[in-house]
Amino acid sequence: MVHIFFCKMFTLGRGIYRIVTEGERLECEVQKFTGRRNNNNIESQLVWQCAPLIAGLRISSLFIIHRRDLRYLYGLLRGSRICYYVLYVTAERVVILLYHVQRLTVYLEREEISRFLADRGYPVFRLEDILGTLRQRYQDYYRRQREFPHEMGLLLGYPLEDVKGFIHYKGKHCLYAGYWKVYDDVKGKRELFGMFGLAREMLAELLQNGAGIQDIIENYSGNEWT
Repeated sequence: MVHIFFCKMFTLGRGIYRIVTEGERLECEVQKFTGRRNNNNIESQLVWQCAPLIAGLRISSLFIIHRRDLRYLYGLLRGSRICYYVLYVTAERVVILLYHVQRLTVYLEREEISRFLADRGYPVFRLEDILGTLRQRYQDYYRRQREFPHEMGLLLGYPLEDVKGFIHYKGKHCLYAGYWKVYDDVKGKRELFGMFGLAREMLAELLQNGAGIQDIIENYSGNEWT
């Protein structure tokens, strides 16, 4: 499956820390990529923040944009396989969870995942209920009413062992840090992070060469690479 992904990307391309910390890092990278702050280039932001999701390598991703761009984003995603769920809104920014509904549902229905979420007080029968609980806890965190909900990593597709490790060691003593802090299978995670980076480079090249973001999403978001 990995080799198929490389071939397809090449052919078209040529012609937790804390979750909030990840979001801040993503926003800084977006500013570097687009060359100016508060830009309106949502297509570039979407590729730079969410390329692994678009390419089918992740089941979900955080996306942070300006409030004025929210309606435009909805238009871009309309009719695609990528769903969206608003987690938090400030005076200027919106924190959104983008996800593949079927793949995220299947992941959260794994026995060990659903048991972990249930132990942390989540309703585990419907994805909508899980997302609603997460949103409430995420907002409570920003209101300084509770600790950060580190189980959010599971809804971003992080492996359970890494989420557990982060919680147990309070974010310290990780074996490797990439898209999230790794506490097991460093070799496998580094290879996966490398794939994430390749996806970003290739999709950014497609976009810069004139491909439309909706065409890119249509071509890739249905893939399920393993």
